[in-house]
Amino acid sequence: MEENDRSMYRNMIRDAASGLPPGAELRLTVLRLGGWTENGWWEAVICRPQDVEALMRGDTIDGTHLTFDERQELIVWLSGIGAVPADPVPVRPEELAGFTCAVALA
Repeated sequence: MEENDRSMYRNMIRDAASGLPPGAELRLTVLRLGGWTENGWWEAVICRPQDVEALMRGDTIDGTHLTFDERQELIVWLSGIGAVPADPVPVRPEELAGFTCAVALA
């Protein structure tokens, strides 16, 4: 990941976090978008806690989005932007779908 991309993602995440009440944390949520393989296509979204329910319903929300094919791409992206999930990212696709946890910038 290039430094400009890393900086852009971090700034977007900081902007989203700036409007949160004290003690609230951003959320990392992973959705399965589809595909013909076992893993398929995925979307990871870092967003405000109050937007997770709308995201799970399929609504469009503000947040930092990543579309990926392999779990490792998600791990590399999170590491590259300095985002630290509160819980380990699941390995199995059936556990990854709908995964949500708090996330913070390191």
